[in-house]
Amino acid sequence: MPLLYLLLAGCRSEMPPSPTAPPVDEAPVMKPFSISADQITARNSSFGDADVDRLLADPALSTVRMLDLTGAHLSAVALDRLLSDPRLAELKTLYLGSSTIGDAGLLAIAQSPAAPHLETLHVPRVEATPAGIAAFAEQARFAAISLSIGHQAVGDVGAIGLAACTGITTLDLESAQVGTVGAVALLSQTSAASLSLRDNPIHLDGLQAFSPALTSISFKMTMLTEADLVRLSSAAAPALQELNFEQVPITDGGLAAIREAGWLGQLQALSIGAPATSAAARRAFLAVWGGDRWISIQRRDL
Repeated sequence: MPLLYLLLAGCRSEMPPSPTAPPVDEAPVMKPFSISADQITARNSSFGDADVDRLLADPALSTVRMLDLTGAHLSAVALDRLLSDPRLAELKTLYLGSSTIGDAGLLAIAQSPAAPHLETLHVPRVEATPAGIAAFAEQARFAAISLSIGHQAVGDVGAIGLAACTGITTLDLESAQVGTVGAVALLSQTSAASLSLRDNPIHLDGLQAFSPALTSISFKMTMLTEADLVRLSSAAAPALQELNFEQVPITDGGLAAIREAGWLGQLQALSIGAPATSAAARRAFLAVWGGDRWISIQRRDL
């Protein structure tokens, strides 16, 4: 056997040892919420039932006055457990829009120790029903709250319930499927100073007088007719100061009805969508309105 082969056969080839890999730090566990001063905010709308215990275990909970759980995947049972904690009894602001709390979650809010102290409650798109909203309104004991509860089926049943609910100062019912019966109940009975009925299929049949609490009303994007505006102009409105008729198909006759309203002189701000009105009708209206108060009139011709 050749000498070279013998030498190779007697050798062992060994690879140098691999360097030891440095230890990998484990990523810190991220909370699905952040706490800053007196505010709690959910992260990326990922807050769910499993996170309630972690939130309740946080010692900073006792200082919280604003809780933003917008979009939370939260059951009513978990929400009730959270809001029943006495450390949240002084909560001032609660955002739960686009969450999954449903009717039972609204009831948990109404019955919570925090309810009398809440100043802002934002619960649009929470999968509630007209009956559930009516039950919420019946149970709630608010002192002075700004309530946003639209973009879901409030309907006439829910609207009638909210009309009888005291302690509401501002009520936003945009796109809430409120009809004529519910709208008239709200306009005549609400405790709110500001009411938005934007984008609801309403008319004003049966309206006799506005609630003495109402100072500001938005009819934006409704389909009020000339007959509705005649009814509205003849209704007593002792406290009314602001009206919004943007994107309402007002005609010359409707504009004339507003011009003759007994409450027109007390208004401080008026927005009118009047692209279908004539220049002559607008000039007649502006002559009565005067130049010292704020007004916006949408029109096609200049």
